[in-house]
Amino acid sequence: PLAGQASMEEGKKAGRILHHSLVASALVCEAQHLEKARSSAFSGIGLLTKDESLRRAARIYGRLGYTRQYCDLMVEVGEWEQAIMAAPAVSVSYWAGLASKYADMLTARDDDHASALMVAAGRYADAS
Repeated sequence: PLAGQASMEEGKKAGRILHHSLVASALVCEAQHLEKARSSAFSGIGLLTKDESLRRAARIYGRLGYTRQYCDLMVEVGEWEQAIMAAPAVSVSYWAGLASKYADMLTARDDDHASALMVAAGRYADAS
């Protein structure tokens, strides 16, 4: 098991409180466990769907400051706007890449918002 994983599971079962030095690693382990929803053999964690599991993992990553993981998971579940809002915390170039991909998706859907997003992402020639 990863660092903190056994402690977290044991702590939950016994009603114990984790030492502050283990909390972050325990939460990362929980998020990684929730990410297992991607596998083809996934049959659910409790009553969670794949998207619900990935959203929970994203929220954990977001609270821990793992913004890139948060954004990647939010895109995976179709929450592009949430990912784009957080993306500048990773880097401006990461934000521009996400915004550009989302603009392409909006263009394919013939959505009027695509042009403004292309301009914001620096794709002036593609905006119509």
